[in-house]
Amino acid sequence: MAPWPPPNPRPSPAARDGPSSSRSPPPPSLQVDFATATWARVYLSLGIGFLFLPLNTAACNGLPPEKNNSAAGLINLFRNIGGSVGISFAMTLLTRRMQHHQRNIAFHTNVLHEPFRQAKEQATGLLAGLFSSVEQATQAAHELLHGLHRREAAMRAYVDVFFALDVLFLAMLPLILLLRRTTPGRTPPGVH
Repeated sequence: MAPWPPPNPRPSPAARDGPSSSRSPPPPSLQVDFATATWARVYLSLGIGFLFLPLNTAACNGLPPEKNNSAAGLINLFRNIGGSVGISFAMTLLTRRMQHHQRNIAFHTNVLHEPFRQAKEQATGLLAGLFSSVEQATQAAHELLHGLHRREAAMRAYVDVFFALDVLFLAMLPLILLLRRTTPGRTPPGVH
């Protein structure tokens, strides 16, 4: 019997290149455990600390002390607006990619596709003891497979959103070169 859901057609680097000495992260999966998700969030939070302090320092660089409060207010305003726009972008992309993946997965989840038909028959057989009729078991099996279909589409959509955000981040890295350099302890030019 073929596996359900169908395997990802893209081979992993280990499968493509053979075993290597470096460890690469596992491919995205719906079977992720709580500890893995928690540690991913911890790493993200540590990185945010390294972002905001230099960002605030660069924004207030060269300002006279009496304008620091206004600068801090503007920084917070733009950070909040950027967060709102970023969340809107990510949610729009997530919704569109989820629909895209649902459409692609639905192509393989119909009764004409043999692995799907076998999975539905197997699920119906497993659920037959829980329901009074075969029709109810068949309906429950269909709902179970539809739930797996939606979860897989959502997981793939989240991977797409993270990839888009990674590309956006890498595209913004050259902007660091536009920041002015300062020497600690020296008064910036034009400040008395």
